[in-house]
Amino acid sequence: MYNPSRRGKQRVAEAEENQEPEAESSQPRPSRWAGFTASLRGTARSVGGFLPKLGLFLFMLALPLMLVAYPAYLLSARLLDYSRASTIDARLTSIEIRTVELGEDQTSLIEARKHYDVVFEFKGDKGQRYASVAEMSWPAPGLKRKLEDEYAVGDAYTLYLLPDHSVEMDEIVASDLFYRMTGLMGLAFLASALFFMLWKRLARRMPSVMPRFPSATQKSIMVGQLVTLVISGLLSVVVSISPLAIDCWLFAAVYWGLAAFISLSLRLLVFADAAPQPEPEEPKKAARPR
Repeated sequence: MYNPSRRGKQRVAEAEENQEPEAESSQPRPSRWAGFTASLRGTARSVGGFLPKLGLFLFMLALPLMLVAYPAYLLSARLLDYSRASTIDARLTSIEIRTVELGEDQTSLIEARKHYDVVFEFKGDKGQRYASVAEMSWPAPGLKRKLEDEYAVGDAYTLYLLPDHSVEMDEIVASDLFYRMTGLMGLAFLASALFFMLWKRLARRMPSVMPRFPSATQKSIMVGQLVTLVISGLLSVVVSISPLAIDCWLFAAVYWGLAAFISLSLRLLVFADAAPQPEPEEPKKAARPR
């Protein structure tokens, strides 16, 4: 049988189907410029969130460096002279001890008016004369005899001709280089300690901006540097007794390689991350008597 209501519903459905593509085609498509501005807005938002972290990190890095900059300059200035110096072989001819007295206008409050210079005089292969001066605050009894027993006249030595026209013996340069490089490594240790202290403090004050540094890794780095620094100090004492010439870059490479090895070993074998603390259990409510 013919049902007019059913036929009407079919026509309405067909009309809606025909109108759907037209409605879809009539909607405006998003332009490329809108997508570009949206991506640019997201990039700016991410960069804006990263800038506070970068600023805090640069502050934590700059403050320790500024504190150790001047002592590091004083230690490294002579090392730079050693790297620029030329060497020459000469023979020791004599050792002399001189007393030097300074006037009041040439001394400061912490500087003595009187000191002693130990002068080592050398003669080159072509007849050139050189003098290496070592300053002492107070000479020990029998110093000249001890020096003559240690430095025999006529022995050949390697001399460093520094840019300031001073002359240094290879033994003095070797021991002074070790002491200065060890001092620089000590300043690096102090700067690292201050850096981690600032990081820990700022992580507590601003946890949303500065994340916490792993405690086990921090301990491994600091203990590794400390152990390597102690080893370097012991070697400096040995070098002062038995001189060993070594390049500054080689010293730094061996030092930081050993420090990295010790720190990694401590991190893997000794220090471990703190175990997560269990959450406190909520007390169970007592069942009510019925």
